[in-house]
Amino acid sequence: MLGHDTYLEGRGRMLGRLAGRWTVADGAGPEMDVSELSTWLNDALLLAPSMLLRTGATWRALGTDRFEVTVIDSGHTVRAEVTIDRYGAPVDVATTDRWADLPGGMVQARWHTPVQWWIDVDGRPFPGPGPAIWDLATGPLTYVDGRFVPGSLVVNIPPPT
Repeated sequence: MLGHDTYLEGRGRMLGRLAGRWTVADGAGPEMDVSELSTWLNDALLLAPSMLLRTGATWRALGTDRFEVTVIDSGHTVRAEVTIDRYGAPVDVATTDRWADLPGGMVQARWHTPVQWWIDVDGRPFPGPGPAIWDLATGPLTYVDGRFVPGSLVVNIPPPT
């Protein structure tokens, strides 16, 4: 399955297709708007934190190894709590501003992306393997176990003309 998370102009969508032919997930609506902005914030924190410098993000210290980031966009507000290691690298990003689409319906729950370790790709740090986990009332649900495919990372891509 290949999944796409998008957030554009205040609207979020999650689309998943099996073998590029069969839709197995297609979520949109108010809950997905907030969820996909939360995903955007998570990805910005882990992959390109400088993106947050132009968004009006606010930052708040929560101790020596944690901080909170808040982003407001198109009437949506999302927050993430970031835990960092002794070098300042994120080791977990957590939010309660995400919705899980479960068999019983949409459920708002804590969602987090722990980073097991960091890797170097052409002199740039990237998160190593790590899951995305829902902390549900029934227990944790790992629904993604992600990692970068060697050779698949491309940086400084010029914008389309």
